[in-house]
Amino acid sequence: MVSIQAVFNLLRSINDQLVKCDLLLQSHTDKLNGIEKKLNILPFQQDIPVLSIELPLKTVEELEHFEETLKDETQLAALKHILKRLVESTERSSVFKMLSKMFDFELATICSWKGRKQNYRTENLALIKILIETVHDSFPYAKDGVIEHAGIDWFRAAQQRFARRKNTLQ
Repeated sequence: MVSIQAVFNLLRSINDQLVKCDLLLQSHTDKLNGIEKKLNILPFQQDIPVLSIELPLKTVEELEHFEETLKDETQLAALKHILKRLVESTERSSVFKMLSKMFDFELATICSWKGRKQNYRTENLALIKILIETVHDSFPYAKDGVIEHAGIDWFRAAQQRFARRKNTLQ
């Protein structure tokens, strides 16, 4: 059993390392700003859209509200930006990671791809269509069946993931 003092020392060490990283980052930022001024270069500005709803979605009501917000182009762009950053080495692992980002495990237990067993049907949702589009952008030869099966499998295993997380939190 790990002592409280050992945990405290570990957390203190992590905090000290974070402070050092922050100082180093600030130093590098200051140096870059100085170089930009000397070279008369404008600082790099990137417009990254921000979602108005926090992910993962926890309730069906949040999911339906999120679907409504996706009618706004900035929200659509924000979701696409987030999903593109979650692409993995395979279509299947990408779908798993994207669904994990969008759906809380508890919400996933009452959803399914096709809506079987009176679960909430997700295959026709705008966010799923964006997920499929993002996977196709990253894997141009990906077949819809592979993406669909990955989604079906992810929702099928939701109950196990939720139970496992619930057990680890107790």
